[in-house]
This record gives sequence, C-alpha cells and structure tokens, in this order.
Amino acid sequence: MSGFAPFYAALGIVRLNGAGQAAICGNMSQQCLANSSDSSSQSGEVGAQAIGRHAAPLTVGACAFAARDMGVALALHRRCGSTFAQEGTFMRIAHSRVIGSMVAVALAAAGCAGGAGLETDVESAALTSPTAVSNVAPSGLIQSTGNLYWTANGRTVFPSQYWSRVYRTGKYDLPGSETILYSESSILPVNFGDITWAYVGGNYYGYFVANYRTGTVIKRVPLSGGSATVMTTAPNPVIKNTLVNDGTNLYWADSTGLYQMNLVNGATTEINHTAGIVAVAYPGVVGEVYFTDGFHIYDWQNGTVATQYYSSTGGIIALAALSQTYYWVEAYAVNSRNAGTVGGFSLRVGDLDEWGLKSLSVSGSKVVWSDCDQTTNTYCEVQAPNGVDIGVGNNVNFAQSDSSAIFFGTDSGVFRTSY
Repeated sequence: MSGFAPFYAALGIVRLNGAGQAAICGNMSQQCLANSSDSSSQSGEVGAQAIGRHAAPLTVGACAFAARDMGVALALHRRCGSTFAQEGTFMRIAHSRVIGSMVAVALAAAGCAGGAGLETDVESAALTSPTAVSNVAPSGLIQSTGNLYWTANGRTVFPSQYWSRVYRTGKYDLPGSETILYSESSILPVNFGDITWAYVGGNYYGYFVANYRTGTVIKRVPLSGGSATVMTTAPNPVIKNTLVNDGTNLYWADSTGLYQMNLVNGATTEINHTAGIVAVAYPGVVGEVYFTDGFHIYDWQNGTVATQYYSSTGGIIALAALSQTYYWVEAYAVNSRNAGTVGGFSLRVGDLDEWGLKSLSVSGSKVVWSDCDQTTNTYCEVQAPNGVDIGVGNNVNFAQSDSSAIFFGTDSGVFRTSY
C-alpha cells in the first residue's frame, strides 16, 4: 500500500490484504462498501481496474492507477448504489463513474499533476467541460442554425408577480447577451412551456405553449421580437416535450390525443384520438410525425397511422426521429430502428447511466440524450452513443445537438459542450 498510500487514504480506504479484499468507507456511506476476493490473484500481477462499459483501464485525467499484489483494483462509483460483479481478476462496476470531488482530493494527495482541475469521467473525454451560454434557466429550448430560443419563468417577491419570457441568444454568446423577445407578468400564475420555431410567410416565428389559470393557449411571436399572438386555445394542457412543427403545421399531444394546428391561421384539429401520449417526434418530412403512448410507436402520415413498434411492458418514455430512422428509450436503453421494419431488428444505441431520462433528440448524424438520478434530479449527464458523456449538474433537459456541440438546459441556465 506504500506507493498508493496517499491515494487510498484520501479515499478513506481502511484495510487491504493480499487476498484482494478491500473495504471502502470514510467519506462514503456504508452502502458504498465493496468487498471482493479473488483466489487466482498472484503476487506481482497488475490488477488494473476495468471500469465502465468498455472495460477501459481506470484513467483519471493523465493518471492511471494499477494496484500491484492485489487481484482487485479499486474504483468508486460517482455515488452509492452501483452493482458490483466479479469478472476474472477484476471487479467491474456497472455505470462506473468516479466521484469528482473525492478523486480530485485523491489525485492531489497522490501528487498527480492538475489534481483538482482534472475531468474525472473517463468516458467524457470527447466532450469539453460545459460552458454557460446564459444564466437564465429554460422551461423549453430549441436550436436553430445559429441561435438558441427558450422560454423561462419566475416570480418576484416585491411586488409579488409571476413573469414568463421568450429569449434568444447566439449559440456561442456569453451570459448577459441574451435578448428578451417577449415577456408577460401577472399577479396570477403564468407559465410558458415548450417552444419551436418556423419560417412562415417570409418571417421567422417562435410558437410556444402558454399556461394560465383559465387554460392553455399556443402563442406566436416574431423571432426578431414584438407582440405575441394567440394562435389557438388547447382543449387540455399540452404534454411536455410534444410540441413540434413541419413548416406547415404544428403538432402536440394532450391527455386525449394528437393535435395539428395550421401555422398561418391557427386552425386546429385532433388528428388521432390516442390517450396517454408521452412523446411526439418530427422526422423531417412534411405531414409526418411519430408518437408513442408508452406501448406503441406510431407513424402518422397525412391521416394514415401505422404501428411501427410494440412494447409489451409499456416502458417507452421518449421518442426522436430523423428521416426513416426513429429512436426511443425503453428499459433504460436508447434504441433505434428503420421505419417500416415492424418486428424487425432494433439497434441498441446506448444506455442511461442514471436511469432518469430527461430528454432525447436527433439532428443530422447526432443522437443525444440527458438523464439524472430519477429520485433527486441530480448527478445529471448529457450522453451520446459510444459511451460519450459528461456530468452537467442538476435537472438537465432539452439536450440537442448540431455538428459540433450539444446544447442543453439545467436549473442554472443554458449550456453547451463541444465534441
């Protein structure tokens, strides 16, 4: 234990022995105790920890730790509750993550250069640290080629008023550069939700959900700023993350079904009477949307509905689509399938590290999602296929990507991380 003594001590390791048994406590709760024995361990064997889904050696920044004379090397999950299992002379950790603050201390104690400033998530090497674009937390967020548009809500204490706003900023602007396109305030509750944008009649508009005590409406505001116009009154509250448009019509879901609204005149029709819709996705083809009620994934094309996929467990919780490929989240996994292959082959794209999905989207060749601890909305991550992810704070949502960066919202504002 001599060469790694500072590292072990900083992590609160209280005993080790040649049989490869390790107990980890100190800074972590008793739930983080992990004991492992490997009778095949031989003296002098390097027991480098295989950590993460790809069994890569444990790398923390520039430092790799290998435990000699032990059949098991030690790694710590980002938080308690990991699943431990024997795998040869190694112990693998499901959803492996290292607690950033603890490892920073450990690295400094072990003399590794950079200590507190190192990125501790080995799978996030392809993403940069999150950069703040705005300090205004979004209630809905949508990207365009060069801008970000979002809604936000708040309340002042004195005078006591609710406020709701629509914002715009450049994708690479700094906090404080955002512009308020539209704002409302009232002594009665008001809340702006999902937002999307469209080019209509030679002008760019933002369409957003506005909730009041008297009901829910869809409003339209010029993306250059100005007054908002009520386009239609929704029969029921709009389900979050279901507002999309195809350049001709707006689509959303409520508790009773799927709706379509003309972007020019606001004429609204219920186009499918399916209860319990949880997600709607636009694949980029005018007159087509996908939607799911948790059990089925449906493809609606100009009035014709086809069932693309069925889940016997009813566990579908998110949906995205692009061209002939659709993506969904089920049983903590992100999957994809080509349209029309009912009962055919599904490709597993990735997994939820924290089990509490917050968002799923696809743009171009980029599929991204965000998830958090499903109980506390903390320990959040933004993820992409091939194990690319990064920890991003609390209540992360609205993750969406262009060719070079992922944009998302948290309780602290709007952020980006670059590939």
